[in-house]
Order: sequence, then structure tokens, then C-alpha cells
Amino acid sequence: ISPTSKGSLLLKSADPWDDPLIDPSYLETKHDVDVLVRGIRAALKIAHTAPMTSVTDMDASYHPELDHHLPGLSDADLADIVRDRVETVYHPIGTCSMGAGGVVDSELRVKGTQGLRVCDASVFPKLVSGHPVCGSSERWL
Repeated sequence: ISPTSKGSLLLKSADPWDDPLIDPSYLETKHDVDVLVRGIRAALKIAHTAPMTSVTDMDASYHPELDHHLPGLSDADLADIVRDRVETVYHPIGTCSMGAGGVVDSELRVKGTQGLRVCDASVFPKLVSGHPVCGSSERWL
């Protein structure tokens, strides 16, 4: 829930039609990979514990489209799987910072523009363990 890897979002040029340079830097830190490997181990333990065993097929014969082989893998092998399959389900944060050196003011107005506000998680300096996006945008709806 609280990754330590930090990505970046930069302008490629002054042309507003140029795509930005986006580098999410997923799993850049060992901590983030280790947390996900521990999460997989915990999920597998739950799947192999009653009453879950009555509704999961973890003991079924190997099927190529399922991950029945995961319990037998080393942490290093699981880390490789994590790196291969990672994707975000969170709102990117910190790309439109607020404050003196930021791009938005305390009212979420984009500095140097008129009539433009940012009202999503990109104004948050750090990822929070919840779903606060509605809180930052509901005032402006």
C-alpha cells in the first residue's frame, strides 16, 4: 500500500502536443519487491488453509493457465514474477505538487493559467492508504 519507489513525469518540450516523458519506476526499490513477494506467500498460505481449501483448487493437478507452481518457487523466482506482472491500481500521485515550488496553489489552481484546476491525486505529495481522490475533487464538482 505504501511503495517506496518514485517515478517521474517530465515535459518533453514546450510544445503542449508532445507526449510527456513518463517513467513510473515500478519496483525500483528492493523493499517494494519484497513486500509483494511476502504478499504472494501470505495469499498462498490463506489459499491452503481451511475453509479456503474447500473453495480453491490449489491442490488440483497442474494447469498451464493457473499458478499451481507458485508455492514451490523461491523468493527470487517469485520476485521475477512480480517484476514481470506488476501494474498499478493506484492513482499516480505527486505529479502536480502543491505549494511554493509546486504547480498548483492551495486552491488547486494551476499557476500561470486562468480557469484551470487540478483536482485529483496528482496533487498529493505521498500515497495514502485509502481512497481520498473524491475528497480533493468533490469541492469543485
